Amino acid sequence: MSSNSIDKNIANALTVIYRTYESVQKLISCLLILAGEKSNYSCCNEKERAMCWNKEEKNAFSWANHSFILVFQSENDAELKSGWRDGPLYIVDINLCDNDGAIVEIARFEYNDVNCLPDRLSTSDHWRIHNPLAHHTIDFISYKYKEDGNSYEGIVNDKALADKNYWGLRRVVGHFVSLSEITSENAYEIVFGGFDKLSEEQDVM
Repeated sequence: MSSNSIDKNIANALTVIYRTYESVQKLISCLLILAGEKSNYSCCNEKERAMCWNKEEKNAFSWANHSFILVFQSENDAELKSGWRDGPLYIVDINLCDNDGAIVEIARFEYNDVNCLPDRLSTSDHWRIHNPLAHHTIDFISYKYKEDGNSYEGIVNDKALADKNYWGLRRVVGHFVSLSEITSENAYEIVFGGFDKLSEEQDVM
């Protein structure tokens, strides 16, 4: 068996990745349980599976997913005939490869007409949620940040593009939390409490 240090580093790196994925799965399961037992938010993901980038053999970056998204709506908003509620989407994106490291982004997406969304959100829709959160690479949204540098508001400046590719998205409000700060004890407060704060502050920024 090879003793090459590069080979060992590759094996060690994969071990770290697998352990990280296990931790992410535990967090996702925890959030889904908390949503059903304690919160006023219902999961909109198809089969309650986290959305992630579809694997494509021709794109090596898709082989190891770095973003896992859960989408919720508030049960306090009126239910529409389409099955959606007359209100925004609340997003939690577990992003393992942000410029600042591994983060959890908690956001509120506001749409021109929520009825334009599909019946359920499948994993193939990941990019429609993740892209508006990719602040440094997206140019159809203008972002402004609060003094803490972690809270922001994004206003769509290309409505035609948003209507075509992002179901009529108009505004994004959110903040970042370090992944390492979230535990099973504080996950409810950070995520669902974060949704509550975004709802309360929707007209403040």
